[in-house]
Amino acid sequence: MSLVEQKLSRIDLNLLIALSVLLKEQNVSRAAELLFLSQSAMSRTLQRLREVFDDQLFIRASKGITPTVKALEIAKVLPDIIDSLNDLVTSKEFIPEQCTQTFAISLPTLLTQSVILPLIKDLQIKAPKTKLNDHTAKVNPFPLLESGALDFSINLNSIDDAHFISTPFTQLKLVIYGRKGHPLLEQTEVQLADCLEYDFAAFILDNDDNIQFKSPVDNIISSDEIKRNVVLRTSQLFVLLEFLKSSDALFIGPDVLMKSAELKEVLEPIYEFEQTPENLIDLHLIEHKRVAASPAHQWFKQRLMATMTL
Repeated sequence: MSLVEQKLSRIDLNLLIALSVLLKEQNVSRAAELLFLSQSAMSRTLQRLREVFDDQLFIRASKGITPTVKALEIAKVLPDIIDSLNDLVTSKEFIPEQCTQTFAISLPTLLTQSVILPLIKDLQIKAPKTKLNDHTAKVNPFPLLESGALDFSINLNSIDDAHFISTPFTQLKLVIYGRKGHPLLEQTEVQLADCLEYDFAAFILDNDDNIQFKSPVDNIISSDEIKRNVVLRTSQLFVLLEFLKSSDALFIGPDVLMKSAELKEVLEPIYEFEQTPENLIDLHLIEHKRVAASPAHQWFKQRLMATMTL
């Protein structure tokens, strides 16, 4: 415990309330009545205040008590302290227009176009004083969620931990994309085998903890019968797009990419995987329980979940 905390641990919050009333009434008897205390109890409270502040605080006068210089100094800051304490213990109606919270979220880079851009536009309209920090998705975001560096994480996996809340976010339908004018677009009907004759590019997630991780796309596309030749793995969207634009390489990504006008100018769907349970990727919205009772964070969570239906 710090020295400041050690000093403050001596102060009963009720003493500050009593001191506030004494400063307003400048009369021990009236202060006792307002606080529903006996005269003797109020006197003992005043004595404890004198010990805490090492000052007489009040001097007897012909009509009550007169505050000392120390008491007058306290009177300048005490109302703000009491108001702040009241704000902490009083539940207030959440008003998005007045919210000044900064929200931190991590999600796969490919979802930035379809989630973050519509989300920030929505926030600017409904809660213009808020700020949004977009972090690159990590294989293990849980320490960051626990520490407060992140508020939410859109994750490929759920988590079975009492300290976290996992909410189904959406299911991603997988599509194989190529550049505008790709040779496969000239075919009447494209099969998966046709696509596998071309090179592929792929995204990678940050994995600072070196956790054993296999992309769900790899689980779907990599088998003894079905293999793709990945010549580029990158965490940079710009690098991926530039590579695809300048080659015939293909890329497997979610169908929501086509919600982005910018990506539609570069990419075109070539092959859609059959929408079977094993071909769909479940995304989960993970939060630590520290934000579960925060009106601001839960409002933000609702807006975030709504982005996938915009």
